[in-house]
Amino acid sequence: MKTKSLYISTLEKGSGSLVVSIGLMQLLKSKYNRVAFFRPIIKNCNKKDSDIDTIKKYFNLRLSYEDSYGFCIDEVDDMISNDKINNFYEIILEKVKKLEQNYDFILIEGIEKDLISIGLDFDINLGLAKHISAPYISVLNMKNKEYKHIIEDIKIEEKSIKKSGCIHFGTFVNRIDDKLISRCKDYFKNSDLDYELNFLPQKDELEYLTIEQIKDNINCKYIFGKKEYLQKHIKSTKIACMSVENFIKHIQGDDLIITSGDRVDIIMAILTLYHTTNYPNISAIILTGGLKLDKTIKSLLESFNHLAIPILSTNEDTYTTTKKIDSIKSIITYKNKTKIATILGLFNTNIDIKRVEKKLQENNTNIVSPLMFQYNIFKKARENKKTIVLPESFDSRILKATQISIVSQIANI
Repeated sequence: MKTKSLYISTLEKGSGSLVVSIGLMQLLKSKYNRVAFFRPIIKNCNKKDSDIDTIKKYFNLRLSYEDSYGFCIDEVDDMISNDKINNFYEIILEKVKKLEQNYDFILIEGIEKDLISIGLDFDINLGLAKHISAPYISVLNMKNKEYKHIIEDIKIEEKSIKKSGCIHFGTFVNRIDDKLISRCKDYFKNSDLDYELNFLPQKDELEYLTIEQIKDNINCKYIFGKKEYLQKHIKSTKIACMSVENFIKHIQGDDLIITSGDRVDIIMAILTLYHTTNYPNISAIILTGGLKLDKTIKSLLESFNHLAIPILSTNEDTYTTTKKIDSIKSIITYKNKTKIATILGLFNTNIDIKRVEKKLQENNTNIVSPLMFQYNIFKKARENKKTIVLPESFDSRILKATQISIVSQIANI
């Protein structure tokens, strides 16, 4: 059976499954004419899933949003609590098979297990990958981990996937200290691995917030600057509460400056520094307290040509604003062209693309899960529908078979 899908998953938040999805989607788009992106489970059905939105829009996938996911977390929790996990698997398989009819390849991204509120003694992503016979890719978060822990985690993950009965396509060791990559590769150099083991170094810039993310999360107004400046990155946050001569000593490149709306001296100092060569340029300013800029200052700002310092305003005080910004989680969206370029650069530099392509071509499998076997039987039955007579109609097993046959539309009873 030819491989038509890959299942990417991780056990914990922040591992970078979207990073791996973006890198692999770039590869798949170069090899296949029609590629779909699918998530069996999303967090909220009332809000667009960020990963789906990013992949669809950046890679211009001709796929409806409704066909891009299976269930939201609440629905899955309900099915699990009512002992309907097999129904969940069956519906996801149906959706994947439907996509296979219209697309050359399907890239599937799972969800972190700990987001499922119902306690499970197994990884639901491994269960899904096994039932739909999709080769499995694991993404491990190795940020700030030591060498011995990295080796242990890779081995544990390998055993877990093998035990599950899934087809282990590859493991991406993500966010690893760049200095440890060579050492880890040497350890596995003579290992007879039957899967791809890849290493992606930690890139701090992928964790930076953008001005737009701050604007959307703390509900502030954008009072000065072009729209394209909203995608500028914030490396760190500084509160301007000192005198100007002391404050400018602490400014660093790509800082977000938070200050009261009546600190005209700070604003003027930043404008002055922007036009010097001795000081780094900040990314943006947030004015707190709901205080409006004086008309003269507004006019002065507008008189500067090519001033790439966005200014935002909020009614919150400085402390509350800073606290809210600190709680914002950075995400990657299709608008973050710089971040996506960084991801693609990571792949091109650290991943042997040709080896992955070869693995993709060779990874044809004859392994068929029980659910896949049932699906194929039902499919053949629907295509050549028969009328059958079931005896012993008071037997509970016959009644159950009748119900399955009618609901699944595999036979006329």
